[in-house]
Amino acid sequence: MSNLNPDEMAAYEASLKIARDNYSHDETIRKEGELKGKLEGKLEEKRETPIKLISINIPIEKIDEITGLPIEEIEKL
Repeated sequence: MSNLNPDEMAAYEASLKIARDNYSHDETIRKEGELKGKLEGKLEEKRETPIKLISINIPIEKIDEITGLPIEEIEKL
């Protein structure tokens, strides 16, 4: 790098900045995807319990009390 002239150094630094920006962008997207996947998994888990309770004929009011889900949401399941 010490042999680069000022224009070459500026071009090199600009390419480094672009590479770092791209890496940062990709990491942000990856982390957002992981978080979204975890949240979707949690929502799916949250739906499984009331479905199981419905299948064994537990009253909706009790399911609401146990899970904290609104009755309207439970009725949709």
